[in-house]
Amino acid sequence: MLFNSSICILAAMVMTLSAQMKRPGLESYDFNPKKVRQFELPKSLREISGLAASTDGRLFAHHDESGDIFQLKSSDGTVVKKFSLGPRRVSEDFEGIAIAGDVFYLVTSGGIVHEFREGKDKEKVTYRTYETALSEEYDVEGLCYDPKTDCLLLACKGYSGLANLGSKAVFAFSLATKKVERAPRFLLSLKELEAKLNDKPFHPSGIEYVPESGTFYILDSRIKSVIEISADGKILNAIKLKNSIHRQPEGITLLPDGTLCIGDEGQTHGMLTLYRKRK
Repeated sequence: MLFNSSICILAAMVMTLSAQMKRPGLESYDFNPKKVRQFELPKSLREISGLAASTDGRLFAHHDESGDIFQLKSSDGTVVKKFSLGPRRVSEDFEGIAIAGDVFYLVTSGGIVHEFREGKDKEKVTYRTYETALSEEYDVEGLCYDPKTDCLLLACKGYSGLANLGSKAVFAFSLATKKVERAPRFLLSLKELEAKLNDKPFHPSGIEYVPESGTFYILDSRIKSVIEISADGKILNAIKLKNSIHRQPEGITLLPDGTLCIGDEGQTHGMLTLYRKRK
């Protein structure tokens, strides 16, 4: 009996260790500059602001100042097609893009959500808008889809609410009710972030859901970093990105094979950077 118990305990320890070794997360990526794949984007994406991957694995990006959406080849960053919000040109401070099924979303810094379908090349698509009660003061900078709660998550760079000073907030916008939840989904302690990154201040610029683990990656453009948080908002990991590679990281997403994609604004053109997992 004692022998059998020892075997069970040993097996449980092995399984736990194996799960930890295989655990998806930031620590599974190779951030060695020599292993990075990086591509120059066209001048039309100099102010790239967000990235998102469709359910069939295609990569999309958008511009900061207009409702133009670009499909990119993840293999080299070239533009496959471009479609736009219409019928007339839409000029807003767009800060994030997300895709839920076959529906696309763009969000402005003032928290206005634009909902639309994918268009053909050069097509102008119809759209609907939703207010979220997150004003310019909140300064929404990141957007992603959380399939477990059927919500869009809006990461705010600015104000987090009077009761949440000292934190950065992520709010949830329900796709069922088309309303934002009053209380933040996540509150990120600035003191904890400063301690983990040995730098400050932390300003979210992008957010992405991680299907393998149910966690989230949050990108920062000021101190050029990525953090990983759990589904309940606990900060799990934090890494600093190389200044030599990232000028101003603004967008983040994941391809189906787990490749981490980051989009940077540039002086003359944007950049697409790909990080693959360690083998």
